[in-house]
Amino acid sequence: NGRMGEIIMFDVVVNAAQRIIINNYLSAKYNFNLSAGSFYTHDDFVNGNYDHDVAGIGQATDGSSHTNSRGTGIVRMHTPSALDNDEFLFWGRSNKESYSFTTSSSYVKEGDNIWRVDKRGDLGTVSVEVDLTGIATPCSVQIVLDNNADFSSPSNTYTMSNTSGNLWQATGVSFTDNDYF
Repeated sequence: NGRMGEIIMFDVVVNAAQRIIINNYLSAKYNFNLSAGSFYTHDDFVNGNYDHDVAGIGQATDGSSHTNSRGTGIVRMHTPSALDNDEFLFWGRSNKESYSFTTSSSYVKEGDNIWRVDKRGDLGTVSVEVDLTGIATPCSVQIVLDNNADFSSPSNTYTMSNTSGNLWQATGVSFTDNDYF
């Protein structure tokens, strides 16, 4: 008797940091608790169920690291500026619906998907890239950070630049633990 959610095959040896990230992704996806290394907590109901497209970057206590991750969603984060042992940054979104935009009263298109970060330690700033392939791309793209999901008082805004095709990137993004974006 047993249950199997999925089988993952790798063509490289998975290091300790990658194993922590994979375990947190699977924990969020299949709603099970980890006995150790549970660093992504926003997949819990009380924290908003941000359990879709979970991904992460970080460095384990043994010094192994994973510093570039996209997961299954459109958000990729990489190049942490000050990564040390036992520091991780995870992100996930609140729904599994397709990506869409709505127009606000100021004629600004706003993404209908809300993402949330879970930060362990201070890994400095990161580069954030979004792949807007298949999504009507506005003239400019920004990442808006806030400490609550209504975005009524953003803590910071980062303008993204088009790097190629439908890829948009912001560098030097500084997340605070529990930020929404």
